[in-house]
Amino acid sequence: VTQAYYMAANTSLITRRFHSKIAYVVGMAEVAVGTGAQLGRLCGGFLFDAGGFWCPFTFVAALQILCALQGLAFPDEQAPVSL
Repeated sequence: VTQAYYMAANTSLITRRFHSKIAYVVGMAEVAVGTGAQLGRLCGGFLFDAGGFWCPFTFVAALQILCALQGLAFPDEQAPVSL
C-alpha cells in the first residue's frame, strides 16, 4: 500500500515540476529507487556487521538530517498551475 502512495505522490510531483522532460525524470526516479533498494540492503548488512543493531538506523537518521538541512538551503520554486 505504501508503494502505491509513494508512486502517486512521486509522479504528481515530477509532472508538476518537470514539464518538458517527464519521461526522462520518471525513468531516473525509478532507477534511483531500484538502485537504493538493492544497495540499501548491502550497505545495511555491512553496517550491522560493523556496529551492531543500532548502527544502520543511526547512519540513516544522520543522512536524513543532512538531507533535510540541505533541502532547507534551497528556495521553494513552484511551477505555475494552469487549468
